[in-house]
Amino acid sequence: MPARGFTGRPLPPARAVWSNTGLTTPTRVPAGGTPPCSRRSPPWLSGPPRRVRLSLHFLTLDQANRLNGRRVTVTLLVRTPVYCDGERTIVGGADRPDEVDRNVILRGERYDVDEGEWITVTGTLRLVSQGATVVNGVFVPGWTEIRVEEE
Repeated sequence: MPARGFTGRPLPPARAVWSNTGLTTPTRVPAGGTPPCSRRSPPWLSGPPRRVRLSLHFLTLDQANRLNGRRVTVTLLVRTPVYCDGERTIVGGADRPDEVDRNVILRGERYDVDEGEWITVTGTLRLVSQGATVVNGVFVPGWTEIRVEEE
């Protein structure tokens, strides 16, 4: 007598299924059908690239270089005065010994952000090298900046 499912109907005949490690235990697959596990790609292999969530304060130059141009979600403790120029708001984090500036650029004028607050921003990470320049007759050496531009 054939095996029956929970509905009482006979189950289709079993056939062998191949996997990346070779032939596996026979699995019940409908004739001409595909195994249930291969009907859909796993979520980490399909769909849009996943966002990376990290702390901007602890991000190193090497990590920022690998993430340059990618969409990320970052958290930042605001440690510098917030600057608005009409189209955007520039927020800076605490200084670190590596002499790299870590900033977030928010869209629009955002007067709701204050020093000492934690903010979370989703945007594109950019690694920017500013060249040396002269401002009002004073030499300003070049610096490196890790910037997240809000989308």
